[in-house]
Amino acid sequence: MHRCAQLARSTRRVCRGDVGYAQNTTPVAVIFRSCFSTARARHSSVPTSSTPPTPRKSSKTTTFLLTTLTLAAAGATTYQLSSSSSTPSSGLHDRIFTPYTITSKTPISPTSTIFTLSPPPSTSPPPSSTSDTQTKTDPFAPLWPSIWSLTFRQPQLQVARSYTPLPPPPSTTSPTTTSPLPTHPPGALRFLIRREHGGEVSTYLSHLPVGSTIDIRGPVVEYAIPPDVSDVVFLAGGTGIAPALQVVRAILGSGAEGEGVEGDKDNNKMVKILWANRQRSECAGAPVPAPSWWRIWSSTPSESEQASPLVEELRGVEARYPGRVEVKYFIDAEGSFIDRRGILDAVKSSAKEGRGEEKGGRKLIMVAGPDGFVKHYVGPRVWEGGEEKQGPLGGVVKGLGVRGWEVVKL
Repeated sequence: MHRCAQLARSTRRVCRGDVGYAQNTTPVAVIFRSCFSTARARHSSVPTSSTPPTPRKSSKTTTFLLTTLTLAAAGATTYQLSSSSSTPSSGLHDRIFTPYTITSKTPISPTSTIFTLSPPPSTSPPPSSTSDTQTKTDPFAPLWPSIWSLTFRQPQLQVARSYTPLPPPPSTTSPTTTSPLPTHPPGALRFLIRREHGGEVSTYLSHLPVGSTIDIRGPVVEYAIPPDVSDVVFLAGGTGIAPALQVVRAILGSGAEGEGVEGDKDNNKMVKILWANRQRSECAGAPVPAPSWWRIWSSTPSESEQASPLVEELRGVEARYPGRVEVKYFIDAEGSFIDRRGILDAVKSSAKEGRGEEKGGRKLIMVAGPDGFVKHYVGPRVWEGGEEKQGPLGGVVKGLGVRGWEVVKL
């Protein structure tokens, strides 16, 4: 269980150059200390005497006091655990695992699947609820302005891993396809899970059929998106596309009617996603990258293969936010990589307004993916004092000499 606890505790720091800003999300621990050894030490320091010791009183009083203290401590612990739910309407707790049911599994590639999980029936929001309409349809609505994750448990080995949920899909049909997107009942969550070789949790999850339950707990907020962010360039490796989509949701809203419409205050905000995968099967139907000496933004779509549900969803995101969201694809097996020029093009084009002038607002370069991916582009995350921290800026991005942009390692 120590490993589970470690995964549920996260400290994230945000870098501006080499300067970090800490945001600690580690839950408060309940610590009990015994004073018996101290008491014994005090007794042993009393000078000896020839007077016979006074006979000890009955231990009933001591037993009663110990019992009272034990019950009080147990009651305090129970109160903390029972009151630790961050999203009561979802039934989730940050310390207690809750069984969610797998309602669908959508294959993305031979190794990747989108899981849709539903909460226990008793935690579903009632139809007659008087709460806010948005919270009633999505109990996780207060979390979407941030990057957050949940912890999944493998019960046989008692190990756990954190996964980042995908934002709810739109209720409408994607403009680029005639097939409707999957339904998303209130309180349901979606996760892009890739089965990794030797991964205890991902392998366990991949073998679970629809109708099985998964023990999850949380949420853990990894990074709260500042409200004054105007531009994000997001480097995503593999399943790092999930937090990238969370950023789109946090900055530009859900894309629903009346939110993020033309002419509003967020109309000049922009998110550019550079998504790298090892094989084309992970992003089937993605545009074929142009030769490396061309600009990466001149890619052309592949018309010979059917797009995967995830690529279809990304196309729908671009269509809902025209001119404000761009997704570019890179495939290792085809010799297409996120290089220095690609990052610089994304940064320079994001920071300019239509007239070519520098935009105001906060600008972020965010990176999510395997440890090697993060290390290559912005330097490794480090452990200090039992906490995972950002560490100094390094990698490709440091060599670009970009000024005025903050770096966030997820």
